[in-house]
Amino acid sequence: AAPPEIPGVRFAATYHPALETAEVGGDWYDVVPRPSADAPSQVVDVIVGDVEGHDGHAAASMARYSTLVRAACCRCERVEAIVNELREFHTTFDNERLVTIAIARVDVATGEVVVVSAGHPPPVIRRATGEVQVADLSVDPPVGAPGESVAVGTLHLEPGATLVMFSDGLLDPRADPDDAYRTIATILSGVDPASPTELVSSLEDYARGHQPSDDVVVVAAHRCP
Repeated sequence: AAPPEIPGVRFAATYHPALETAEVGGDWYDVVPRPSADAPSQVVDVIVGDVEGHDGHAAASMARYSTLVRAACCRCERVEAIVNELREFHTTFDNERLVTIAIARVDVATGEVVVVSAGHPPPVIRRATGEVQVADLSVDPPVGAPGESVAVGTLHLEPGATLVMFSDGLLDPRADPDDAYRTIATILSGVDPASPTELVSSLEDYARGHQPSDDVVVVAAHRCP
């Protein structure tokens, strides 16, 4: 489904299954407005998740986790509580596969972004100036792996900046991760900062260039000037 329309922020997103299998896998994204007495909501959760595997079981688990995460986003006041709920669910009901997830809670009015990651690639911010920064974020173990800590990072999304989140399938597996991030930064710095759709398309082209063996998800959230 297309991301919702929220005043003050523009979204673009894409999902592509692994080219080698062309089967539905366990990756997903979501954009969830937080419940608010105001209309419309000024706080939105942006999620990218990945259930291990590329088969029907991974897709079924993805459906369960995505539903759980969406409900938890509406209920939990703190983003780290969402990851804790996932860990509890995994331990109790669905403990066969690892799950990675990154959640960014964006306050559209202030530009404050609170981010957590459980085994997932950290997001990047494309500044209005063209500078690209990788989130300085401690990445915790995936859901299902040993470890229960949930580190929280805080970013600022100024007017004209774009938050970019993606699955690990976007990263070229032939390259060192730091080199892959530098390539992504170069691509993003040359894109129209006002067009999250163009930004996502440029990363799609990059992914096609290395023929990913994993699903590719990209979500961009542009804070309007």
